[in-house]
Amino acid sequence: MVDFIADYYKSIENFPVLSQVEPGYLRELLPDSAPNQPETLQNVLDDVQAKILPGVTHWQSPSYFAYYPSNSSVAGFLGEMLSAGINMVGFSWITSPAATELEMIVLDWLGKLLKLPEDFLSTGQGGGVIQGTASESVLVVLLAARDRVLTKLGKNALEKLVVYASDQTHSALQKACKIGGIHPENCKLLKTDSSTNYALSPDLLSKAISDDISTGLIPFFLCATVLKRLVGTTSSTAVDPLLALGKIAKNNGIWFHVDAAYAGSACICPEYRCYIDGVEEADSFNMNAHKWLLTNFDCSALWVKFPPLENENWGGILLEFEDRNALIQALSTNPEYLKNKASQANMVVDYKDWQIPLGRRFRSLKLWMVLRLYGLENLQCYIRNHINLAKYFEGLVAADSRFEVFVDMVAVFDLNLVPSLVSLIGDSLYWDKVKALDPLPHIGDAPHRRSSSDAALGLALSRYRSVWISQVPSVAALAGCYPSDIFFGKIFISHTVLSGKYILRFAVGAPLTEERHVIAAWKVLQDESTSLLGSL
Repeated sequence: MVDFIADYYKSIENFPVLSQVEPGYLRELLPDSAPNQPETLQNVLDDVQAKILPGVTHWQSPSYFAYYPSNSSVAGFLGEMLSAGINMVGFSWITSPAATELEMIVLDWLGKLLKLPEDFLSTGQGGGVIQGTASESVLVVLLAARDRVLTKLGKNALEKLVVYASDQTHSALQKACKIGGIHPENCKLLKTDSSTNYALSPDLLSKAISDDISTGLIPFFLCATVLKRLVGTTSSTAVDPLLALGKIAKNNGIWFHVDAAYAGSACICPEYRCYIDGVEEADSFNMNAHKWLLTNFDCSALWVKFPPLENENWGGILLEFEDRNALIQALSTNPEYLKNKASQANMVVDYKDWQIPLGRRFRSLKLWMVLRLYGLENLQCYIRNHINLAKYFEGLVAADSRFEVFVDMVAVFDLNLVPSLVSLIGDSLYWDKVKALDPLPHIGDAPHRRSSSDAALGLALSRYRSVWISQVPSVAALAGCYPSDIFFGKIFISHTVLSGKYILRFAVGAPLTEERHVIAAWKVLQDESTSLLGSL
């Protein structure tokens, strides 16, 4: 299997980045029932090669520039392997004490690297939990905020509850509102525009809250995104002003959630920590280690403060809260067959009460191994190296007069660039067949894809930005077309719409991406733009 994976990565550039199959292709290739007798592993791998890989969109391809990165590393891979081998189901402390306690410890470690307030740590009055994705994180805290209100005001208040965010906020919030029973008209995505770099205006939020209170509605939840020019929203990389929004939320008794999923990892670097200034005002904070901290998917870190504000004010009604654990109260179940001495005595954390499902994997192992095998200094160098490569790519765009830097830079002409910090890692996992699955002594001597004084991780360190391209004269030509229609097979990108402009979104972040791939992709964008303009 290791040979197969290593060969896959060795040949990954030979595959079209975006799968070229038609819907339903696989049903024509596989039997309609499972085999009665066992087959050989080689037969199965042959089918993977011939039938499965053609239907794979290769997220680890060096020419994958769509959506967002989902990277792996030696440490993350080994942590996943160890977790799969142990194969425990750690829904409560007693089911595997090490799994619960390691998760508490490793999220305290990560919280300290991010310099989160003590209130978010298990050593303070808060705590962290690993969710599968940021979508799960926003859902569970929204449910906690909802039930915190309904417990005091009664279930009939549900129809009056109001959620706020900018219109650039990830669609996961809207899905969370649907699941949480929030009326669609009460999920208020406040309009943004280029005057605020598509960030949520505190004045606009204050007015919306005042207007809703005056009509008898109950504001209860605010979701903000962070990291200007580093992360922000998935669509536009907009960044919301945390401190100002947090004060408004606190004054109105609103649960304030900060979503730094896209690249919150950058804040382990002191020079970027300022981008989450104001997080002390938040009730919950989330970032995805599986996007940029070398931790294999899935690993979404969520921190929640306990207790929430003891006095809350909804619509002018001052309420006192005895419940110090809103998240746990919202999600807790305690059937007889799950009871045990440690849990009943409130001596331990049971993570089943911090998430939607009951069962959970030993995900903290891979994050623990990443932090230990790379260390803070190497992770910081890794991030900074990416930023330097991003600046190089920005220079390529700026040198072409047909393109403009978008959002917080001066517009030039037709095509737009929005910088956004994300990540990529090297292929050290696969060197020498992973050193017979014993790469730990060799992390420092993995072959590097490019020379770099910051390559001590044993990774191919390079950096990417998120680019957004809007061909102003050809919006009509692009309308109804998706990126795969425009850049068929050469590179894979995704799109969005900002201020009525159809924008192609170019996010560098695949594990094997090097400077040469960014240059090659830039040439594709230039050539396609030339061809498109010439056809108008």
